[in-house]
Amino acid sequence: MPRLRDRTARLGWMAVPLSAYVLVTVVLPLLNGAARRDDFARHIVWLAGGCAVVVTVAALIQTASGLAAAARARMVRDPDPPSPGQDGGGA
Repeated sequence: MPRLRDRTARLGWMAVPLSAYVLVTVVLPLLNGAARRDDFARHIVWLAGGCAVVVTVAALIQTASGLAAAARARMVRDPDPPSPGQDGGGA
């Protein structure tokens, strides 16, 4: 199984879209004085939570895809694995 660093590196493509989203929804409003509003902090918390959910879902999909690919590769190498009890191993 790939290391965590390898898996997170493959999510690097999300950095540009998420950065653009944060720029538009946080930085530009801050420059326009939104920090004075009471609900802006709540907006940032929801934004951070939403970004975390998106990254988590993408990581889960990527992991599931990798596991499915590994299972397919095993099935191609050994399409008819022995049934339990027929593999010669004693239990």
